[in-house]
Amino acid sequence: MLNHFGFNKIEGNGSRVKFIHPTKQLVLSIHKPHPSNILKEYVVREVQALLKGLEHGNA
Repeated sequence: MLNHFGFNKIEGNGSRVKFIHPTKQLVLSIHKPHPSNILKEYVVREVQALLKGLEHGNA
């Protein structure tokens, strides 16, 4: 979903994944969900806040 909004995904060696927006200079760093593919509620709230900020021009 973040790719749709212009973010690039960068995976490192650990359990973190970074999403970087190249023109807005925004970075979101989250843990990969494990053992399942279900995101934690706090991660969903972080993504929602980031996208709302993009929508309103605050980010």
